[in-house]
Amino acid sequence: MSEQLNENNTNDQTKHKLLWTVDEAAAQLSVHPKTVSRLVNQGEITQIRVGRCSRIESKSVCAYIKRQRTYNDSCVELVPSDTGESICNSISETASTTCPTSRQRDAKLDALLKPVTSK
Repeated sequence: MSEQLNENNTNDQTKHKLLWTVDEAAAQLSVHPKTVSRLVNQGEITQIRVGRCSRIESKSVCAYIKRQRTYNDSCVELVPSDTGESICNSISETASTTCPTSRQRDAKLDALLKPVTSK
């Protein structure tokens, strides 16, 4: 029980720190430290040097999460429900794997806005 309390205290202290080690950043993102190192090498998360130590700014991790959320939100496409409900409850297979281009999105909107003609 005391180990769990000690772990929670450590987690709370890490959340409020200005600079994190790679291991602390990995723990916050629930990923392996190598993943954090890869993100640093790709320039997705910035790393600063303090003396001989490398640290990751907590704000940089928060900015990365915000960018990922924005990217993910733009890639999701809702598909109308087959049961006629007003809330969309399914996602098309192609929409979950690829993002539509602006031209494709405009074509879909134009098709929806075309007046329906009966034959």
